[in-house]
Amino acid sequence: MSLTTKIFKRLHALADRHTGLGQAMWHEIANRTATARQRRAPLPAHDALSTRALEALRRDGLATFHVSELEGGAALFDAVCREETAILGQEPDTIERGRARLRAGGEGHKEYVLRFVPGSPSGFTFDDPSVCLALHGQILGVVDAFLGLYAELRALEFWYTLADRQQTPRQSQLWHRDFEDVALVKVFLYTSDVDETAGPFSFVLGTHAGELRWADPDAIARRLTNRADDRTMERVVPRDRWFTGTGRAGTIIMAATKGYHKGGFATEKDRRLLHATYLSPWSRDCLLPKPVRGVPATAHPAIHFAAGDRRAGG
Repeated sequence: MSLTTKIFKRLHALADRHTGLGQAMWHEIANRTATARQRRAPLPAHDALSTRALEALRRDGLATFHVSELEGGAALFDAVCREETAILGQEPDTIERGRARLRAGGEGHKEYVLRFVPGSPSGFTFDDPSVCLALHGQILGVVDAFLGLYAELRALEFWYTLADRQQTPRQSQLWHRDFEDVALVKVFLYTSDVDETAGPFSFVLGTHAGELRWADPDAIARRLTNRADDRTMERVVPRDRWFTGTGRAGTIIMAATKGYHKGGFATEKDRRLLHATYLSPWSRDCLLPKPVRGVPATAHPAIHFAAGDRRAGG
């Protein structure tokens, strides 16, 4: 992270917490072009599903629904699952090697999550089912409306979370906020059934904005750590505000991950999902590893923008 970025984030936090002007700085200074384009030519988000998801995202910081509710969602989900199966089949020993490393007890990195980037070595294509899902108009329309600007797709991966009865919660299995951007949205599509033993995504509702945006456990507020266990979090926000994202395959979770969240503590069952991250153009903390090619010329300018083409009309 550059010094300029660090300074801006610090100024934003101070302005937002004490004056409420932080979001204005982020929109009108750091992301003025993307903000203007969203105001001028927004991707429609007025259908019943989009309206419901946007309201929930604004209110709670989280929205969830089944992929079959999307236009063309059932067929798209089948294609995403076939894509995932093909990727996993290319490296048949990867999962078992990962399981062996996890059982060896290493705790230096997120060895409990295996990440697989879809697409070809040279890039993503708009025909890739995972890309179609991430850039689906009903999903991106909600993301852009929530953020108030044209967002960019900055991460797209299949995650395979390994179950282990012996592990203790660590890293992203503990409560934390994301700091890739001033505001951001992450989308998770479960490609397997996820119950309490498969490490469901969990979220503390309402901690993405308002007073709870700045409600932190004491050790985090004093910058002694950036993670909290359940007992610590319960002192700040009661459990009745905690969402646990269990669900069948095809469940989609959209989360404003400035709010406290955790996931991946799988004890009995492996978890599979597709993950996408959406950031503002200003943030350089996370970049898509390869370009998205083949976006139709007729696609909405917001879709071109999300795919990395800022020149598209709109």
